[in-house]
Amino acid sequence: MGLVEMLRQSGTAMLVSDEVSSVIGAIGLIALALSWHKRGASPVRLSQVGWIGVGLYFFNDTFTYMEHDDLILTLFSSDDPPDGYRHGGVGRACGG
Repeated sequence: MGLVEMLRQSGTAMLVSDEVSSVIGAIGLIALALSWHKRGASPVRLSQVGWIGVGLYFFNDTFTYMEHDDLILTLFSSDDPPDGYRHGGVGRACGG
């Protein structure tokens, strides 16, 4: 039995449930769309929330990609929270 199967059986293979992950991803996409349409007003905080929400949505499926033995999607999805952090400018704002 592999790591992914053990995590799935214990119920801890995901950060949050699929439903919550979908809501977080949708909120992130809406925040990115609003920040794009209001880009003249410099809505930096809105885009930060958007990138982090989208990153968490994809990160939540990392174990699914591991289960399917898909190395590329596993690497990309496991890197999403740091990418959302960097793209959102949070790292620059905090000195990262």
